[in-house]
Amino acid sequence: MPSRDFIFFAASPPAVDAPDFLEAVGEVAEPLLDLRYGADHQRRVLLEEAVRRELTGLTVMVDGRYASWVEFLQRVLPAEARVILTFVSPDDERTRRAIAHFKSRGVVTGVEVDSADAGLAAAVAGADFVVASGNEAGGLVSEKTTLTLLQEVLEDVHIPVVVRGSLGPRGAAAAMAAGCAGCILDSQLLLLEDAPISDALRQSLASAGEGDTQVIGAISGRPYRFLCVGSEDEREALREAERASFTGDQDAEASL
Repeated sequence: MPSRDFIFFAASPPAVDAPDFLEAVGEVAEPLLDLRYGADHQRRVLLEEAVRRELTGLTVMVDGRYASWVEFLQRVLPAEARVILTFVSPDDERTRRAIAHFKSRGVVTGVEVDSADAGLAAAVAGADFVVASGNEAGGLVSEKTTLTLLQEVLEDVHIPVVVRGSLGPRGAAAAMAAGCAGCILDSQLLLLEDAPISDALRQSLASAGEGDTQVIGAISGRPYRFLCVGSEDEREALREAERASFTGDQDAEASL
């Protein structure tokens, strides 16, 4: 990680063509390209464009379960860029090899974690930093609140800790005071005037309240927070699929 006392990472919306946005936020924060979702070809084009622009401090967040994507990143990312591996088990041998390969190319490597144990495993695997994603964040999250997760990770993990989730100005100040190395701003930026989202999505987000997100997957150990859109029947189908996967109720799964 760079020598700054505290780093703000400004993330583009997942799989959105936003090089101008990343270039603009680079004046005040480190640009983070979120490549966890989207069509494979589209994500490759986005990455190649970001690299072509030589964005200072470029960080890429990616689903580390897919070997082909990890290998592509290892070929394309320049030295001194950063990568954050998500959806991975830090103690998995494939994760260890990926971390070692990135570091051999001079790429600073982080792992998203949801517990102190996972943070410790990431440190043992050779990660340069960890991203602690509390329950209030979007996407894959911890079962624990951001505050609880941070307290546990900061106490046990002795590599830099970056926080994602539940961060306004006061939250970021508290994370800095607690000893975090930085924070990721993602959903907090979506209503900026220059945010690269559609007018329809902007209106939907602007009208959403605190109770309009839900977490699915907690009972199966993979909690995921999402914004509730569509019908209640669709949301109930997701909840039922989670229950079915946990209980082994094949009849319930087949009814979806």
